[in-house]
Amino acid sequence: MADHPVPHPDLAGYVLDALDPDASQAFAAHLRDCPDCAEEVAELSDLPALLARAAPHVDVPVDLEARTFARIEDEARRGAGAPADGRAPRARRVGTGLQRMLAVAAGFLIVAGAVGLVANLVSGSGEGGGTTIRLISANGTTARAEAKVRSTAQGRVVQLEVDGLPPAPAGFYYECWFVGDGDTLAKPNRVSVGTFEVPDADRYTFEMMSAARAKAFPRMGVTLEPDDGNPQRTGPKVLVSVP
Repeated sequence: MADHPVPHPDLAGYVLDALDPDASQAFAAHLRDCPDCAEEVAELSDLPALLARAAPHVDVPVDLEARTFARIEDEARRGAGAPADGRAPRARRVGTGLQRMLAVAAGFLIVAGAVGLVANLVSGSGEGGGTTIRLISANGTTARAEAKVRSTAQGRVVQLEVDGLPPAPAGFYYECWFVGDGDTLAKPNRVSVGTFEVPDADRYTFEMMSAARAKAFPRMGVTLEPDDGNPQRTGPKVLVSVP
């Protein structure tokens, strides 16, 4: 029998990648010793992709949480009051299974709502449930950009609109990045989103995609890189996220 509440309080947050790093590590360690939780994580592994495909915004009834937990309690009472005949173990198992399913569903509703709220608060919110990240020049010029980032089942889709960037010198190109905390040239903490060129300093839009997680890489940047085949950032910063 599990030595914790069922379902585990961190189950929904772990599957949705909404736990802080310490809690996520602790739950991952717990999974190695808890086959029940490991099985539930496997069963729920497709839910983040389903949520990503769902409509970007739904007005949830204010009493949804109360009604969900009331249903859980009702099913628990039904399972506990099953007749003591040969079918009793099956009846109790069905009741318990439905109770656990509803509890997990309630957890997903609560955690998913919190994740959506945080996403809309980071760097301004865009339409369709996405996030808008604004970038300014890293060296005092008038160049700027706006990135509309939208999460999908395949990754984070970025629509980057740049304005005022001069053409890159011969043998160079611009590279867009998702950037994490503590990133430096010596200890990089960034993931490339894509590369691009501009023919002049007018306004241009590019679409890119990356599987980098928003929680680990919340900011963006653009650098000027040499076309030398090195995937690491070696060039200067051109655009940086607005603090």
